[in-house]
Amino acid sequence: MNLQDFGCLRALAENGLTVPDNIALVCFNATLQSQFNVPSLTAVRQPIDKMTKTAIEILITWNSSGA
Repeated sequence: MNLQDFGCLRALAENGLTVPDNIALVCFNATLQSQFNVPSLTAVRQPIDKMTKTAIEILITWNSSGA
């Protein structure tokens, strides 16, 4: 969970809406602190290090092949 997720939860609460009763909320890049959030939220973890490594490998391959 990041600051946008906390802001979203607050805005929902200010408008009388709750997760998961009224709306589903899925977060990206959960932080360690997010595991303590109530309600708990679904979080998609993105392997940023692996994605970066793969992107660099692709760029090197393209550059080496003259593409």
